[in-house]
Amino acid sequence: MKVRIREARRCAGVTQAALAARIGVDQSRISRMERGISPVTVAHLAAIAAALNVPVAALLDDSPVTLAEA
Repeated sequence: MKVRIREARRCAGVTQAALAARIGVDQSRISRMERGISPVTVAHLAAIAAALNVPVAALLDDSPVTLAEA
C-alpha cells in the first residue's frame, strides 16, 4: 500500500514543517513517513487527512490527488 502524503501535502500547498505542527509531530517524522522509512499509523493517517482537508481514502488511493480533493 502506497501512502501519498507528499503528493497531497504539496497539492494543498503545505510545507512539511506546517503539516508536522498541525498534527503534533516533528518535521523529520513527516519526511520519514513520506519517504516510506517510518510507518504511518492509522492515527497519523487520520490526522494528516484532516490537516490537509482530504478524505483518508485520497491518501491511500492510486489516482492523482486533485485540487478538488485538497
